[in-house]
Amino acid sequence: MVTIEDKIKHAIREVKDFPKQGIYFKDLTPILKNPALCKEITMELCDKIALLKPDAIACMESRGFWFGMLIAQHLQIPFVPIRKMGKLPYETLS
Repeated sequence: MVTIEDKIKHAIREVKDFPKQGIYFKDLTPILKNPALCKEITMELCDKIALLKPDAIACMESRGFWFGMLIAQHLQIPFVPIRKMGKLPYETLS
């Protein structure tokens, strides 16, 4: 049986030597191009996270935003974006 982990590993594209020599960039855009896989990932995470009964979902920019918002919406709880200092023009906590 193919696991969700196997599907994710298969979908991620590695870009050698980006942004500099010796680094392998993990490109997640192939996952985003696959709505069925995105939904499967979201549901898998929601099933596990729901057991914790969270009050909110907080995720770091920018990759964390992709699934964090979907998870928060599914669980009907607030989404809290975590950004680098100085990236938001309004009141923030640090």
